[in-house]
Amino acid sequence: MPERIVSDNALNLNNNTISEVCSQFKIKHHNSSRYRLKMNGAVEAANKNMKKIHEKLSFALYAYRTSVKTSTGATSFSLIQSRYDQLNLIEEKRIRAIRHGQIEFHDGDLVLKRILPIQMDFKEKWTPNWTRAYMVKKAFSRRALILAEIDGRDLPNPANSDSIKRRFT
Repeated sequence: MPERIVSDNALNLNNNTISEVCSQFKIKHHNSSRYRLKMNGAVEAANKNMKKIHEKLSFALYAYRTSVKTSTGATSFSLIQSRYDQLNLIEEKRIRAIRHGQIEFHDGDLVLKRILPIQMDFKEKWTPNWTRAYMVKKAFSRRALILAEIDGRDLPNPANSDSIKRRFT
């Protein structure tokens, strides 16, 4: 909740309803000075943000309703609906799939290596983003790869699998 609201001198914001709401929630309501365009512009920008609150309200309410309350030890969603919210399980499954479903490389795979902007081969806008095919000589568990040319010569530096994609032939 805001501590203070600054509004222009419009009648829709200077009425009994607004005064009651402000006093109920202990919000100070101020009016900007008349004919002060710079201040009225700031007020209009703040009003624009206030109008967008309803878009975020459902997310805030969902977060509140699915948070465990210390007094009951349960979420208000589970108390009202008599069931647990399944979206948490779906989110956990999605994160687990992202974590474990990443591409794995094995020895002997043909791959393409990304040309990074810090490399000498990186030139202009229309140059290719990927180099020629390499072969994975050794794949480590931490996603580091030792690559070799097709003829068997090793590359001098290992590559991270983030900058590698599988070559399909």
